[in-house]
Amino acid sequence: MSEARMLYGALGPMMINDVYYSDGSSAKGILGGSLFALEGFKLWTDDCFMVGRRARDFEQQFGEWFDQNHLTRRALTPIDCDHGIYSSVEYRPDGSYLERSLWEDPKFSFSNPDYSPGYRDLAAWAGEARGFYFNLDGEPEVFKRIHLLKKDNPFICMWEIKTRECRPDFLPVAMELMGYVEMFSINLPEAMSLFSLESEEECVEAAKALPVEFTLLRAGEKGLWAVTPGRAEFIPIRRYHGPVQDPTGCGNSSTAAALWAWAEGYDSVMTGLIANTTAYYNVMQFGPIARFDPAVREKELALLQLEREQYDPTKICRATGKGGKHE
Repeated sequence: MSEARMLYGALGPMMINDVYYSDGSSAKGILGGSLFALEGFKLWTDDCFMVGRRARDFEQQFGEWFDQNHLTRRALTPIDCDHGIYSSVEYRPDGSYLERSLWEDPKFSFSNPDYSPGYRDLAAWAGEARGFYFNLDGEPEVFKRIHLLKKDNPFICMWEIKTRECRPDFLPVAMELMGYVEMFSINLPEAMSLFSLESEEECVEAAKALPVEFTLLRAGEKGLWAVTPGRAEFIPIRRYHGPVQDPTGCGNSSTAAALWAWAEGYDSVMTGLIANTTAYYNVMQFGPIARFDPAVREKELALLQLEREQYDPTKICRATGKGGKHE
């Protein structure tokens, strides 16, 4: 196997989660955090890497998954913490969730900034990269500094906005931040809150006016919208009917996959199809995919190319009852 190149970086904290579902079931000790974004890259390319911080228990918690998937540790910076992030995720019936740290010592909480990589972590690996996924806090100065790196290193960025920043008062800042990135990802409830809108159709229209090349507007169990300036295409969900159906990480993984597809030159519909398929594979198990199979990658790309050729933009969309294309 040839050595993978460091072309697509997933920037963010890694963690272990105990997940509690609204039906009363649970799953404990599940890999999570921005590892789901790395999963979104790895499903489609070996040329990807994690940009993050590693506590002293990294090998115990994540080492096996990295090893069996031939993932590099080069962009993981050691930190002076005995433990990585360990949190509970409690889902509500409406799909929202509450997250809290399971460590008593606040030093090991996800609120500790030592766990979260930032500008310097990204800048150290910008030389060869084609794209970075991040879920950074919305700080204009940080985004501007990342943007300035592109003068010498022409990579693109996908920003997945944090839920807590999806507020009407944050909209002017969000619009400024979008001027520093090429791609933006947000789910439908977040979009309604950020833009102060009440319907999916209004959110689609708002997304079409955003100052980015591509917006991934995620509509949950309905599917997603692949949005470019002045145009939006609906991609219905690819539903999985197996024994495990865990939505945790579908947003992170599909968002990173969309970045890869767009950077590789696929059009908006194909980018949406690839993102949608990534969520389909993510939901099949607790945590990210345990072991990636290049044969699955090849098969899915061939099937998606055929689906793209057959895509009908006038097909009735279940989300709105209207056509799949908005112009």
